[in-house]
Amino acid sequence: MGFSVNHNEASKGGGLIPEGEYEVIIKEAFLDVTKGGTAFINIPMIVRNDVEQPYQGAYLWHSLWRRKEPTDGDLACDGFSIKQIQTLSKAAGLENGKQYADLSDWSLDLKHKPLRITVKHEDYNNKTSAKVGYINETKVGTVKHQFKSADLAPTGMEEIDEDDDMPF
Repeated sequence: MGFSVNHNEASKGGGLIPEGEYEVIIKEAFLDVTKGGTAFINIPMIVRNDVEQPYQGAYLWHSLWRRKEPTDGDLACDGFSIKQIQTLSKAAGLENGKQYADLSDWSLDLKHKPLRITVKHEDYNNKTSAKVGYINETKVGTVKHQFKSADLAPTGMEEIDEDDDMPF
C-alpha cells in the first residue's frame, strides 16, 4: 500500500491562525465551566475543508459569557447575551421565530451549521490568541465538509440519565 505527498495535509505547526475571514462549520455548542467555575457556552468551530482557504481543519473556540447585568431578554437565555444568541442564530440560518425550551435545545440546532467568521488576535496575560471577532452568514451555502472521526466525537459535557442502570 502506498501514498503520495500532499502538502495541504501537512500540519500547520500548531501556530496562531492569522487574522482574516474564514468559512467554518460549528462542531457543536454546549455549556462548559472554566477552571474557576464560571459557566459559559463553548462553541468549537472547524475551518471548512470544502472551501478553498488556508488552515482547513483548524479549530477555533467561540465563547458566550453570562452578562454581569443581564436584561430581561438575557434572563430568558439563562443570563447569556440575547443579542449574541440572536446574531449567531441568524448567521447559522436557524428558523426565524422558532421557539426553544432552553439553551440545550438551541445548541442542538447549531450543530454542523456553516458560518463565515472574522478572526482577530487578542492579547491577554501576555499571550496572543485567535478569537472570533464577527459572525456572519456563510457565502458558500452548500456544505460538503468532510469530518474526521475525531471531529465527530462530542467534546461537551453530556447529561446522565439517572434512570439508566449505573455500574456503581
